[in-house]
Amino acid sequence: MTDEADRVTVGVGIPTCSYERAEDLATCLEGINSGSRRPARIVVSVDSNPLLARHLARRPDVGQQADVVVVDGAGVGVSEARNEAAAAVGTDIVLFIDDDVRPHQRWVEGMVSALVQPGVVAAGGRVLPVYESPRRRLPPELLWLVGCTYAGHADGPGPISRPIGAAMGFWRDRLLEVGGFNARFGPRRGRKASSNEELELAVRLREAYGDEAIRYQPHAIVFHKVPEQRCTWRYLTQRCWVEG
Repeated sequence: MTDEADRVTVGVGIPTCSYERAEDLATCLEGINSGSRRPARIVVSVDSNPLLARHLARRPDVGQQADVVVVDGAGVGVSEARNEAAAAVGTDIVLFIDDDVRPHQRWVEGMVSALVQPGVVAAGGRVLPVYESPRRRLPPELLWLVGCTYAGHADGPGPISRPIGAAMGFWRDRLLEVGGFNARFGPRRGRKASSNEELELAVRLREAYGDEAIRYQPHAIVFHKVPEQRCTWRYLTQRCWVEG
């Protein structure tokens, strides 16, 4: 990595809202902490569930780890949970990852290498599906419906219009300067009644910092869990409606 990449401080924010994903969250944290570059701080930001926040804060594989902070979010929805994580992390760069995602060993390192490029304020990595059931798989063109890198997405490093929300990163001061994520967009309490929070933010970032301000880094890989239920026609139809 470059000298600047070595100097910057890096934190990770993980929004969560459900006991059902507590084990996935622990797996996500294990992957982050076993990586080639450990973040200075990890903030687990809990959306609208104080009992879950207390439970996670007491777990030895979550809140009792060094450099992991569990935040009992005051807002509602994933956008506010991410904003609270960005405020609490206190680092130069903040990376966001979903609680049902496991990062590759070099994910943090790869994201930082993209963000330190001149003029870059945000970055997105490559999101690969991990199917719960081998009997239910989606064609590559539909992987955007389950938050993964899809056929038609950029292949190599370079500017993109938006990152994929499951694994993305920002210079924290730039994110805060444009007001963070808009709370009117994004899931609330785990329900996909709204979406596109990263798209709405990306529009504001490109307006403020230019069309090349967001960069894709295909070497920053994560693995996104795809439950069998998300490969049904009913789910896909509902998700298409939410995405607009």
